[in-house]
Amino acid sequence: MSYAVVTFTNEGLGVTSTSEVPTNWLLNDNKQCWWPSLSKNISSLIAKRAQPTDVWSKEDVVVETLGLSLETARKKAEDLDYTSSEEANTGRGKRKITPKQFEISSSDNEVISKGAKRNAAIPPPPSFPKDFQESSCNSISLSDPNSAVFTAVAEVNIPTGMTADKPDNINLPGVPDQMLQIVPLSQFDIENTPVVIADNTTLSSTVDTRADKIVLESIIKEHCQKIERMFGSINLNLKNINSRLEKLEKNAPALNEEEEDTVIQDNLPLRTIEEINSFENLVKTNREAAILFRKYISNTGGNCPKDNVVRLLRKIFTNECAMKCSWMGHRNNFGVSKLTIMSIVNAVVLSAFPQLKEQEFETFCGEWLRFAKQRFTRETKGAAARNN
Repeated sequence: MSYAVVTFTNEGLGVTSTSEVPTNWLLNDNKQCWWPSLSKNISSLIAKRAQPTDVWSKEDVVVETLGLSLETARKKAEDLDYTSSEEANTGRGKRKITPKQFEISSSDNEVISKGAKRNAAIPPPPSFPKDFQESSCNSISLSDPNSAVFTAVAEVNIPTGMTADKPDNINLPGVPDQMLQIVPLSQFDIENTPVVIADNTTLSSTVDTRADKIVLESIIKEHCQKIERMFGSINLNLKNINSRLEKLEKNAPALNEEEEDTVIQDNLPLRTIEEINSFENLVKTNREAAILFRKYISNTGGNCPKDNVVRLLRKIFTNECAMKCSWMGHRNNFGVSKLTIMSIVNAVVLSAFPQLKEQEFETFCGEWLRFAKQRFTRETKGAAARNN
């Protein structure tokens, strides 16, 4: 709260006017205030509480209110009678007390209360729809019990001394006593009650629930029998498949560990992109080959997760082949992140180091592939030195 509402009294302005101003614009015991008369953005200067300059003019003012917020001061400047909630809470504002007004009727000079006013404002009842035929109601006579049939069903609590044959204390204007009948809900036959449709036709709601129950049980029984026959056929097929697999496993020659290692070692390390695609297709389509590959790399080991990853990649790729690869395949390189080979490598590393995160594994692989060219250069220079 750092704004005030002032009224300019300087006759040079022509007419008195009221405006909100920051309190830092007031001077001379709040009898004058700085005013940026040459500025085009006075509202912006007021909102920013700009510091006055020598270019501004000094105007004579009368302070109306002090210590207001900007929003409240603006509303107060527009209407001096405006009272905000903050003024009411702090006790600065004065609430306007509106006396109660009474209306005196011209006929009997009686005071009309607020309740009477509210009742006088009740709207008229709704009108009948356009398609309503008045003749349809005129044909029913409440005085003649034979002209219409009234069926009422209600659960009535009959007081002491009151019987169902002769109801007491029940008086419906215009309805004969013989048309009133109290039917306890416990004695009412709901299943055999006819349903009356709008066109005065009667739809029988009598349903033979016992017959429907028998039909439903027969349908469920039939479906259960079909399901049982299907499961029996499936069990027979599974037994046949198992017996054929057992015969094949008995007749197939088993490979020893040396032969299993030879199958994978003959394909590794991979030297070209074509060899990568060929080995990937073998591992992806041949489950036995995938098992042998996982078994082959599982014994690699390492001092830490990074060391294990480096040893495995060294077993699978040559540096010459790794130069043409990258983890994501950027810059026209061959991407290896989606290969089944790398999925198996990831599973092997995570089984050995469960604390390793997926992101860390990807970082280790990406770094090893990125520095493949440097390793290949050192490898080539070392081979040339050994030959000399």
